[in-house]
Amino acid sequence: MAQLTIDYENIVGDALISAGTIAYAGAFTPKFRVSLVQEWQGRVTELKIPLTPGCDLASVMGNPVEVRSLNNRHDQYLLSRLSTHSLTHSLFSSTCFH
Repeated sequence: MAQLTIDYENIVGDALISAGTIAYAGAFTPKFRVSLVQEWQGRVTELKIPLTPGCDLASVMGNPVEVRSLNNRHDQYLLSRLSTHSLTHSLFSSTCFH
């Protein structure tokens, strides 16, 4: 119950970061997307909008079981935050827009 309360308090900032990633950052390289998200996280914090520390599209929209499954099936990807972000972005794009 405590985690649900924290998630509820942070939902606006987390959704803002995720929406920005989907709407704007998808055309850029994974490395640049990560830097954009970090910049946005800083700005959201400056504006005192609550968000989960380190939130990104992978942590907000990704299904951890599916992301792990994708990582296991794609040996060429390193198990890093960057590759998980790319895989989640790819999974989200393919399930929502096709």
